[in-house]
Parts: sequence; structure tokens; C-alpha cells
Amino acid sequence: MVSTPVFGLIGDKFGRKVSLVIGDVLIALLAYPYVYGFLSGNLGLMFSMEFLIGMAAYGPYASMAAFYPESFPTKYRYSGASYGLQLAAAVEGGLMPIILVGLLGVPSQYLENSWVVTAFLALWGVISAVATLGLRETKGAKLVEEDVITR
Repeated sequence: MVSTPVFGLIGDKFGRKVSLVIGDVLIALLAYPYVYGFLSGNLGLMFSMEFLIGMAAYGPYASMAAFYPESFPTKYRYSGASYGLQLAAAVEGGLMPIILVGLLGVPSQYLENSWVVTAFLALWGVISAVATLGLRETKGAKLVEEDVITR
């Protein structure tokens, strides 16, 4: 409720790509405070870090709603946007918890292996930002063109 209007405004004013990259960079920057905030045992810090990483992760959804469909020609717009988003959600949402728990190991190794999770989250944010930078900005694009928007 807090970050979606902010990221939507950023996407409408400066471009959808900018909004998405800001979210990715924030995830990379917040990876360390997020993981170690949870491991600190401080309940206030845990909630603060969850709130901040949630803003970074879910705020860009405001721009995704426009960016994905605008990235496909009219004929394939709904299918392309839906397939891409659902496939990514299944892979990330399904595999991410398994991967992170696997990286942490058994509970007695959580502190010892927490740097691996931190590096994984930061790398995920960086890779996402770089991949998004390789896409063309869709803000203001003509939606009647039949070519897929590429760089």
C-alpha cells in the first residue's frame, strides 16, 4: 500500500524501466541488512527489514502491470505478458525458498552460512537490474505497432 503508488508515479513520470531498476537495486542494497536483521533476534529490526525489502520487491509491480503488456505486439500482448509473469513467478516463488534453505543448511549453520544468502539476494538484484537495463523503455511507446519492442 505504501510503495505501489510511489513506484507507479516513478514509472509514469520517469519510465517503467526506471521503476523496475530502482526496485532491483534496492533489493541488492538491502540484502545485507535484511538477512542480518532477521538473524539479530531484534523483533523491531526484523519487521523494519521485512517492510523495506517488501517495498523494494513489490513496489515495482505498479510498473510491471504496464511494462510487460507494452513489451509485446497487440496480437500477443495478453499471452506474452501472462506467460512471462507466471513462468517467472513459478520459478522464483517455487524455487527461491528451496534454494535459500539449501544455502543456509541446518539451523546450527544459519549464522555461518548467512553470507551466502546475502550474496545470493544481492546478486539476484544486480542480475535483475542489468537484465532490465537491456530492455527498451515502454513508456510512451505506440501500442499499435506489431513488432516486439527490443533494443
